[in-house]
Amino acid sequence: MSCIVIADFFVKPGGSEEFMEWANNDIFPGTRDYEGNVSIEAYVNQDDENQITFYEEWESRKHHEVYLEFRGTDGTMDYIEKMSQNPPNIRYFDK
Repeated sequence: MSCIVIADFFVKPGGSEEFMEWANNDIFPGTRDYEGNVSIEAYVNQDDENQITFYEEWESRKHHEVYLEFRGTDGTMDYIEKMSQNPPNIRYFDK
């Protein structure tokens, strides 16, 4: 059964455009090719442009957890920490 991942990011004021550009151009191409990824998209909250939500589908939660370990070693998490007001909120759902 596939797993839906909802990740909410709360970027610093004025950072949403840069964050979205970074995600779409630098992160998502590799994520889409990563083992177990089915899809990933990003959305900006219409009522709070500093909230960005990733909607992801993975073959399993384990696939996503392995992916997060990888992103912890390639500088991605450092960038997210620099851009964010607080840590992301990641939730897992059965499809």
